[in-house]
Amino acid sequence: MKRGWLPVSLAVLAYLNSLGNGFVWDDHVQIMGNPVLRWSNLGAFFTKDVWQLTSIPLLTGYYRPLFWVSFLVDRSLWGLDAFGYHLTNVILHAAATFVSFMLFNRILGAQRVATFASVLFALHPVHSEAVSFVSARVFLLTFPFVGISLWAYARASGPGETPSPGRLLFSLA
Repeated sequence: MKRGWLPVSLAVLAYLNSLGNGFVWDDHVQIMGNPVLRWSNLGAFFTKDVWQLTSIPLLTGYYRPLFWVSFLVDRSLWGLDAFGYHLTNVILHAAATFVSFMLFNRILGAQRVATFASVLFALHPVHSEAVSFVSARVFLLTFPFVGISLWAYARASGPGETPSPGRLLFSLA
């Protein structure tokens, strides 16, 4: 498992430059100017639409309680300092990269190939918005749970019975 730290390190290094960024776009409404972002409103995070918890009362059907809880924890730790929110995003991306390594290693059965695949995962530009834009954190919160579930499924198949990547993915449907 020593090879798993290479992609994780690269994931962190690739996004260190985002730590100096401020808040942009939806961050202003969802974090900075959001009076609902308080521990006393924790229950609402589990019962309301994402946008109903802001000053823009849209009904979109987006249910994202962990998204709000993560902002609440960040606000408790960092106040309104954007550095901390970006640091959380970088840490979440590093965690997702490690989960990708574990999943690839289990499915493919070769640490070198799993390392290469998870380095691609860590550095692929498709992740740049999710890591650099605080309010896109929902994507960073999703993969670790999905990846761990897929890894557990592959592991539960028993020794020598690791499902093929196709069978593993199509079993979700």
